[in-house]
Amino acid sequence: MSNQRKWKCCSCDGISIEADLLEAINPFDETMKITGCPLCKDVVGFTEICDEPECVRDASCGFPTPDGYRRTCGDHMRAAEQMRAADGAKLSPIERDWSGEVEDKAWAYLQKPPRR
Repeated sequence: MSNQRKWKCCSCDGISIEADLLEAINPFDETMKITGCPLCKDVVGFTEICDEPECVRDASCGFPTPDGYRRTCGDHMRAAEQMRAADGAKLSPIERDWSGEVEDKAWAYLQKPPRR
């Protein structure tokens, strides 16, 4: 796990650590800041990237750990889940990867949760 959050520019797909992102006062609203890509200088936006070193997939999952909160891709979430399952810890539904088939099941559950 990296200590620096990684971000992918929505304009050029360049990946930067959070400390390298450019910040400035928004010229249209001085009460707000804008964040720019250090590679292409665009301010379109960013997608957070998995916190595992060398991984460049989108961070689609998050979960607390003894070392702090993690943001990972689905693959690294499942790997962490398997390691945590060994010690009996259970993940809450909000901490799971909600992409694809799993997302559909979650949506169905939220629309009509089972009675307890």
